[in-house]
Parts: sequence; structure tokens; C-alpha cells
Amino acid sequence: MTQIEPASIALIGSDDLMVPIEVNMLNESSESQLVQVEVQDLIIANWVGDGSSFNLDLTTIDGNTVTVRIDSDTELASMENPPCSGFDGT
Repeated sequence: MTQIEPASIALIGSDDLMVPIEVNMLNESSESQLVQVEVQDLIIANWVGDGSSFNLDLTTIDGNTVTVRIDSDTELASMENPPCSGFDGT
């Protein structure tokens, strides 16, 4: 995996909003795509919230585990463990 930190970004247009693709598993076919995953279980026991990067595991409706990276350059990396409506919060 390669992570890119651009020096600048130019907005070319904003008329075409992307519609997320519903997926049950992340793989090469959905890489770099806007995706939506229906989640059955969110494991947030390892929420760091100290500004560093970390991973979260999501269990999809069909039982697949999806790892989500929370990057230190985002606001989420410095947030406290968020409450999750509909989940047990463990």
C-alpha cells in the first residue's frame, strides 16, 4: 500500500457527486472507489484517540471483517471513543 501526501490539490469540478458502491468485502476491485459497507458489529475497544493513526475492525452483515484505517491527519484520530447508536460499544 502506498500513502500519498500531496503538496497541493486543485479542484477541477464539483458537479458530479460520486454515489457509493455497496460492497460486502473490500478487495482490489473496490480499491480507490467510494464504497458503503453495511456493518453488523463495530469493534472500537482499541480506539486510540491520541492523534496517532490506528485501525478499526468492522464485521459486515455477512460475517466478513473489514479493517478501516483512521489516519493521524484526520479529526477522528484526536476524538474520544465515539458512541455508536445500535452497537454495544465494545
